[in-house]
Amino acid sequence: MKSHSLNKKHESLLNEYTDARIAQGYNRGQGDATQVACREFLSFLESIGCSDVLLSTHDDYRKFCQYLCSRAKVRGKGFIGKPYIQHFRYAVHSFYGYLSDAGYLEDFPVTRQLFFHVKSECKQVISKKEVSKLFSSCANVTEKAILALAYGCGLRRSEISRLSYKDYKPNLSLVIVRCGKFYKSRIVPVAKRMNIILKEYFINTRTRLNSGRECETFLLKQFDRPFNGTAIYYALQRIVKRSGLSRNPKRRITL
Repeated sequence: MKSHSLNKKHESLLNEYTDARIAQGYNRGQGDATQVACREFLSFLESIGCSDVLLSTHDDYRKFCQYLCSRAKVRGKGFIGKPYIQHFRYAVHSFYGYLSDAGYLEDFPVTRQLFFHVKSECKQVISKKEVSKLFSSCANVTEKAILALAYGCGLRRSEISRLSYKDYKPNLSLVIVRCGKFYKSRIVPVAKRMNIILKEYFINTRTRLNSGRECETFLLKQFDRPFNGTAIYYALQRIVKRSGLSRNPKRRITL
């Protein structure tokens, strides 16, 4: 995502807001989408000549909402949809709420009446036939390991990228997720066929890739570099494209 630089006052207020969210149990840094949305809002205020969010008005917020309606997607073509716009509005409202609670603001320029309810799209689970097609379209065992963790074990993209090789127990057919959603841990059983794939990757491919320095991340690219969430996303999209399942524009397969 594009990084938005801010003036010192906005950067300081955003850091305070982030610390307050961490104290409430939320994630930090790039993992906190709300913080990223607030940064873009503050950057927008600066672009329209408002260098102090504490002096912003209801009209400034309306201009930001108009900007969101024509904001381009980061990935792909077109503009962001209503659910994403709703997320930005929630983030801004949360930020103003913090400023009010912290005593920075007396008036609240954002009102809940400006929010609208967005009905979530019904997500379809891919069929067994489609999963088999994805596995058969993998170019190597690393891609199969990604599918085994995502579809075979039900791990989220962030959980896959943070998984340590120490938390894969091939003899017990188990994967231990140390830091899942809301910082919860869980033990995930691995099906026999999925365990064969993971064991092959772990014993052969990963050992070869980790020939240099020691890296704890389970999934590795070349030169001992770990897979991050973005790399996992693009790896899946390459598999989907080879499988031919991406030809249906109404069906988007992702993690």
